[in-house]
Amino acid sequence: MRTQNYAYKNMLKTTVQILLLAIALMVHIGFGAEENEASLQFVNNTCHYRGYIIGDKDAEYETEFCEKWECDVGRKKLTVTGCYIDERYGSCFDHSRHTMSWPQCCHTYRSYC
Repeated sequence: MRTQNYAYKNMLKTTVQILLLAIALMVHIGFGAEENEASLQFVNNTCHYRGYIIGDKDAEYETEFCEKWECDVGRKKLTVTGCYIDERYGSCFDHSRHTMSWPQCCHTYRSYC
């Protein structure tokens, strides 16, 4: 009886440890993915954002979301300028249908609900 009780406690302890390890791993992966995808970093007088490298005082024109990204290393700032979207779209996701640069792409927006 004592051996069964010890084995049960040992199995329960191991199960809890594995569960905690799995949770910690999921949290670490979640934070890492967020940091790598959307974090802004300033490296060697450039802005690094979403896989793009933008020089100081330069701009990148992102066609997928129709935005202009302006880098200001001195102020540690990245200015994102998008298009005006009317309130009638509510919580819909707006996406440019063409690969035009900002601001021309603002006229090609399509709403996805």
